Amino acid sequence: MVGIHAPPFNGESLNGVTFMSGSSVDLLRPDEIEQIERDYAGGVPARVIVDVFAARGVRLSEATFRKYVQAGLLPRSRRVGRKGKHRGSQGLYPASSVRRVNAIKQMMAQGLTLEDIKASFVVFKNHLEVAAHELE
Repeated sequence: MVGIHAPPFNGESLNGVTFMSGSSVDLLRPDEIEQIERDYAGGVPARVIVDVFAARGVRLSEATFRKYVQAGLLPRSRRVGRKGKHRGSQGLYPASSVRRVNAIKQMMAQGLTLEDIKASFVVFKNHLEVAAHELE
């Protein structure tokens, strides 16, 4: 699985956008993300993702999370039934969603809009598809 990495810094460019140094937010470190990905390898509920970022003081509501999914920045959840009578099901997102939210929030701290971020993710996704096709 290929993860989305944090954007470049100190005047580097991504998709034609130059990032400015000095803008940062208290996001998750790579080792923290890896731990979450291990702990929730089977999937993670949106509420847990929101809580992880809220603990860091990063503003992320469930509505904003859903907006990222609808914009195509995050993958859709898969429904998983809960054990027990009449307990319904729960949506679980791939654990890599935490890494993506981290990257989105970092990009926003660097001054990108959701449209800029969406464009960069599309470009990134296209590069992955081309590379995967070449490997076949």
